[in-house]
Amino acid sequence: NSPANETSAWFSADRKQLYFVSDREGGLGGQDIWMSRWDASAQAWGPAQNLGPTVNTYEDEDGVFVHPDGTTLYFSSKGHTSMGGFDVFRSIFVDGRWSKPANMGWPVNSPDDDLFFVLTANGTTGYFSSIRADGFGEDDIYRVDLLPDGRGEETASMGGGASFAAPEKTTAVIKGRITDPERASGMFATIDLIDLTTARSVATFSSDATSGTFIAELPGSGSYAMHVRAGGYLLRSQRIDLSAGGTMSDGEVLIEMLPLETDQVAVLPNIRFEGAEARLAPSGLAELSGVLTLLQENPSLRLEVGAHLPAGADADQSEQLSTARAAAIVGHLVANGIAADRLVAKGYGASKPLTISGSQANAAATERIELRVL
Repeated sequence: NSPANETSAWFSADRKQLYFVSDREGGLGGQDIWMSRWDASAQAWGPAQNLGPTVNTYEDEDGVFVHPDGTTLYFSSKGHTSMGGFDVFRSIFVDGRWSKPANMGWPVNSPDDDLFFVLTANGTTGYFSSIRADGFGEDDIYRVDLLPDGRGEETASMGGGASFAAPEKTTAVIKGRITDPERASGMFATIDLIDLTTARSVATFSSDATSGTFIAELPGSGSYAMHVRAGGYLLRSQRIDLSAGGTMSDGEVLIEMLPLETDQVAVLPNIRFEGAEARLAPSGLAELSGVLTLLQENPSLRLEVGAHLPAGADADQSEQLSTARAAAIVGHLVANGIAADRLVAKGYGASKPLTISGSQANAAATERIELRVL
């Protein structure tokens, strides 16, 4: 904010960038679109940066919306190739710069003001504000359906919707619920999504404090570690596989939190090793970032890292390999600042198999890494 007018804003999907509209000094004329990056070390927003003359004009821009793919910007402008008043435009960030904005055309745009265009999570429906002859007076909210085959009415309306070709879907939706089983209720928790290929965080969001529900839209597709954190509870982790432009492959996520009490056990499903060895795969490094956070936030916490293998291998070799894997994890945590006396490495070999339906699923569940509170 500034002494000037800031009229609308939108977060990027990872909430690390804030796009906003302002008529402050230093712009190109009237209201411009600006962007500020979140500075985690300072816990503050960095300097405002004007998006430049490709996006902004000497006329007013407003109603900024950033698609969760992180590269598509929708906004309204009185400049560019406006049909009249404010029109909705789309620009794509390619090779470090914004593309020339394209007018969304009829039926989104009209001879009067069309503003605040946003897309639903599945990318098939848009909502926007417009002044039209069929409205109830002044600005009304309209809906437009974006159908891949372009079939449908050629009008935007408050009941049905107009239809034209939708952009290629490049996002996926993740949703679920976090619960405290002892209280039989939903709860607030912080949820981190970490790319299992790069070991980098791609999003952080939270669940509703009353219902425990959450929903988030994420860019692209891929496999992620979902870390669920709450004060006084053990880290819970789950593997999330997203399909491009769709939802999670196995529906909604239900996570039951476990209090930090002696002998509570949580499985780390995203830790993988290179073949039949004790060398961590990249996904293992992503998973251990959550364990590090847990230990840093709870300085008196002590954990046993237990490694388990499926049945069938030589008992001595199985115990040796599992012990080496547990030791590798402890070594990684110690190398990242955790005191060695807070951790115990334990190789269980194949002595504690899990039994679930399906031989492949059983083998996958049996070969696992567990955390146990000491």
